[in-house]
Amino acid sequence: MKIHTIFKTWQGTLYSSYTEIFCTTLNNNSHVLQLIRCQLLPFLPMNLRPTCNILFFLAVCCTNCLAQYPFEQYPALMWNRSGGWTEYNRLENEGKIHWTKSMRDFYDNGDSLTIQVTTIVGEKEYSLIRTFRNKKQQQIMHEKHAIAGNFGFLIDSLYTADVNGDSLTDLKLLASYGGNGTASLNVRVIYLFQQPDHSFVKVSYLDKGPPTERDFNNDGNYEIITMTLNHHENHSYWTFNLYNYKDNTFQSANTLYDYPIMIQYLYRPNYQITKKLTRAEMRMYSQKEPIDFTIECDKVTGCR
Repeated sequence: MKIHTIFKTWQGTLYSSYTEIFCTTLNNNSHVLQLIRCQLLPFLPMNLRPTCNILFFLAVCCTNCLAQYPFEQYPALMWNRSGGWTEYNRLENEGKIHWTKSMRDFYDNGDSLTIQVTTIVGEKEYSLIRTFRNKKQQQIMHEKHAIAGNFGFLIDSLYTADVNGDSLTDLKLLASYGGNGTASLNVRVIYLFQQPDHSFVKVSYLDKGPPTERDFNNDGNYEIITMTLNHHENHSYWTFNLYNYKDNTFQSANTLYDYPIMIQYLYRPNYQITKKLTRAEMRMYSQKEPIDFTIECDKVTGCR
């Protein structure tokens, strides 16, 4: 499972149902395994054939699980899941929806952190992200999309980890806004990077599916991988760009690792970098910034 089951995906390919995922899993695996099973089954006693079928299916699943995108060979960032959000629906009286999450002992001295996402619904919809330390408001950050309202909804939980290796805990929020087909992967990604003064820099952008973070050079500053769908000469390709969070913004890391890479979108599992484009042609799809990229901070200079 390479993106998220919430989007009904399997190994990066969209399906209409989990039944289709199951059937495709059986149909698209190693022909060698199928051949062995077909040759072996007639010689087994009837009472052992169900066991053989089970072992075959487990082998099929293992071959699928071992399949990887090229960047999956690198260490993944281990996020800590902090639990769900508390929703306060004030749409009828105030035209607002509040989502709140508190974390005890977030700071080194034991102080708590509360995150409140408020979406204002009306003629002009937008959101506010507030941070509270021991229930005292510290920051108000703006998000131009209604991430807790009509634009989408906060999925799963609030995540915490040190993304850039500065020994400060950062946060990640995801807001899915869905659709049909590949649009069901659309997500607003929001990072809150903690600063030495314990304020946060907010970075947000649009992406396909939840983001992946991998440490390509083991320096502790994880490369953030975005996924977009591009079209080239009558074919569609998943395009993966690399970024590092440095100096209060995203900096492209594509040239360091010969990215972006492009993988053809097929109606079957596919992890291979396409041979239909040269690396020079893939570089035409390099993005300096993710789509709809915004950054905002408080008390820190150099942000926009």
